[in-house]
Amino acid sequence: MKYLSWFNVILLIYLLSFPLALELNKRVFRGKKKKFNKALKMGRKVHPYVGITLIVTGLIHGYNKLGGTLSFHTGSLLLLILIINGFIGFYYKKKRNKKLATTHRIVGMAVAAAFLLHYINPWFFQ
Repeated sequence: MKYLSWFNVILLIYLLSFPLALELNKRVFRGKKKKFNKALKMGRKVHPYVGITLIVTGLIHGYNKLGGTLSFHTGSLLLLILIINGFIGFYYKKKRNKKLATTHRIVGMAVAAAFLLHYINPWFFQ
């Protein structure tokens, strides 16, 4: 079970680092590093699937940790925010609206905050 938790952490780190890598490419490398551009192009394709995988494995993690019972706690909040951000991301992909991209990134910061709360105090709401 511990391995699934760390797997989820790795997936989350990837998801949260992706916009940072895009900004790094834009502001520091100015798009001139061909290998980095190629990696970002592949990362853009993989990003949604990693998010879906995180949601599914997060559900499995929560179900197993709670012994099959439903209880609202910080992990539930984290999953809810991840699902909302996933919908925003898919909607952005269809519409290519800049406000949706900004919203997706802001909700991504909320995901990071929810993860920290979950890691530090999973039973904050109890």
